[in-house]
Amino acid sequence: MRSSAVAVIIAILLLGIGTFAVFQMNTNKELKTSLEERENDVTELTDDLSLQKEKVAGLTHQNEILKDSIIVLNRRIAALEKELTAKKEEIYGVRKEIKRLTQKLEDRKKEISTLYRKRSLDQKAIDDLEKEKKSLAARITTLETKKEDLKDDAKKIEDIKTDEERNRIRMSELTDISENTQVNFDKIVLKQFDNPKSRKRTRITLNSRVWKYTYIDFSLFHPGDHRLILDKNFILEVYDLDNEKTLVFEEMNPKFQEKKLQGKVFTFDGNALNLKYANTEKKRSLNYEIRIHLMNGPNDYITLENGVFQFIKNGKLVQPK
Repeated sequence: MRSSAVAVIIAILLLGIGTFAVFQMNTNKELKTSLEERENDVTELTDDLSLQKEKVAGLTHQNEILKDSIIVLNRRIAALEKELTAKKEEIYGVRKEIKRLTQKLEDRKKEISTLYRKRSLDQKAIDDLEKEKKSLAARITTLETKKEDLKDDAKKIEDIKTDEERNRIRMSELTDISENTQVNFDKIVLKQFDNPKSRKRTRITLNSRVWKYTYIDFSLFHPGDHRLILDKNFILEVYDLDNEKTLVFEEMNPKFQEKKLQGKVFTFDGNALNLKYANTEKKRSLNYEIRIHLMNGPNDYITLENGVFQFIKNGKLVQPK
């Protein structure tokens, strides 16, 4: 009887030890999984941080170039102003000399006239005065030519200075637009088929990235002066971060042959925007972002600091907050 009780107690103890061992194994397994997940999260955050640093560095470099351009323009304008002031002072000196010589010429004409009226002509004095008169007239003609040349030079300097001032204003506006324009991304929808009315969205998975149409709802706003961005041309691009290339925008128009562009161009009229970005090639990467640039000329784009949004991260669609 006593041996049976001991056997039962031993069995219970062994069962408890076994259960605890299983529990401990599961706990260790869960702990290991949790640690691996945390390591993955840390790695992902580190990658995101590195990516953000690269973006910030790129945008900072872009704005530094704009600001350096403004500094260079300021120096050139200052040099032109100095040169223009010197030309104006020279013109003033020439005008003053012309006035002095003109008065002297008039005086000699009067002296010659007075000599001719005298009963006893002093021909030598008249000849000397005539020679001086011709010399004065020649000097005045030379100075008048020089004055006109100086005025032309001053006009050219003034025109260059005006152009540089316009460039400076333009560069300042570009910097302001790039740094301060607010881009509010509202919603991003990915679809495999071009049907705007359909509510069916394409599900993005790590192994199935088959969307062809990206619908982007967003708005632009400049808090300092909204007029700065009105009627300006912008370009929106979808960028493959993994392969570091733009997904070309495919313009589908029945009247024309299919065009492939570096992005979707739009003119901002003050209203919220809904753009469709068509690209039918297979998506093989895990990370994509939207980039909005101000168009400053053919193939000259300035990225908006707030116009970059990664909408696919590690194969998953990310909606704006």
